[in-house]
Amino acid sequence: LSLPATPLKLVTIGDSLTEEYNFEAPFTAPDSNPLDANVRNWVELLSLHRGDAVSFGPYADTIGDYFDHRNGGYARNFGIPSWTAELWIEILNQAPVDELDAIFMPEAYLRYRTKLALRTQMLDADAVLIMLGGNDLKNDYTEIFTGSAPQSFYDDLVDRFAFIHDWVRSKRPSVPIILATAPDVGATPSVNATYSDPVLAAAARARIADFNADLTAMAASRSAAVARIDALTDRLFDQDPFHLNGTLFSHEGDPENPPDHLFCKDDFHPSTVGQALIANEIISALNTATPSNIPRFDDREILEDLLSLDPDQPYLDWMAAFPVTATGIDDDPDRDGLVNLLELALGTPPHLQSSPLAGTWSPGSALSWSPDPVAARYLTLEAEESINLTDWLPVPTNRTSTRP
Repeated sequence: LSLPATPLKLVTIGDSLTEEYNFEAPFTAPDSNPLDANVRNWVELLSLHRGDAVSFGPYADTIGDYFDHRNGGYARNFGIPSWTAELWIEILNQAPVDELDAIFMPEAYLRYRTKLALRTQMLDADAVLIMLGGNDLKNDYTEIFTGSAPQSFYDDLVDRFAFIHDWVRSKRPSVPIILATAPDVGATPSVNATYSDPVLAAAARARIADFNADLTAMAASRSAAVARIDALTDRLFDQDPFHLNGTLFSHEGDPENPPDHLFCKDDFHPSTVGQALIANEIISALNTATPSNIPRFDDREILEDLLSLDPDQPYLDWMAAFPVTATGIDDDPDRDGLVNLLELALGTPPHLQSSPLAGTWSPGSALSWSPDPVAARYLTLEAEESINLTDWLPVPTNRTSTRP
């Protein structure tokens, strides 16, 4: 008799990237409905779509339910908006404060209750994730951008991550610990609009990359897994235009937080699509640190299930530009032997007969074709061959070449 696998119990130590977006309505709710968030963060996405594999504990839906620094949310999720690694160390170092002293030291009491709740949730945790750094970098970004931040700034921040890691390790000697790299806040529209000098921006990006390399080395020295959250901001810098499976996304936020925008309306916090990509990095780290095998969100799942977008919209938009009624991907309205999907891949019109293949197939010669670069965001085109015109296999890579 087999029993279903128990979801992995994950405890998080973080900031506003980790707190449930349901409690951050000032920027996660649309202007038309300011009390109802219409974007989700990675914790909410994993709970909703990978809840059979990852658990953050019971959910408190009322602000103040925990009587500590959290607004509410999942019991194992300790995301506190605006908090830095330094402030988290103050929580972990907080001396006991009883209820009587709380009258005179309310902040110390809240910190102590947060520390106690974290220690309690860690008792049976299967993994602990430390995900901070964004606020630390944002608060000193002027110095990072101008190059006036000394190396000690970055070294001290790595040491703070190490302190938090070591505190967790002291309470749970064998629990798997995951350290998340810090997102490069220079990739956000709000920071990028202010710090726009391309030379200084590139230098700032390099400094933050060096910091994340040092952070990763520190994690390796302690046998901690690493979640590469900076992979998202690297992609924001480098992919132009930004797309998932051919569906384009705008960087800047919008007052209504529509699903095809990468950032919420505050132009700083990632929207659902960005948070889904963050979730993928955390899933990969969890699979490395634990025996779990949690599936990542593929592009089509993100588009269809998380964003309620049609993952085939690039094809539909392309097809709408031509005067044909047979619009299915396997239709061939111009009867040239190329179905519509292949016409899209080769950049040929579906309503006019085309001959996109050049050359001849004979010993010593070759066939060639030119894939459409825009269509290549949406689909992958490869050559197949057959010895009987019934069974087809990919042409071996040693007999194919790609030209500029």
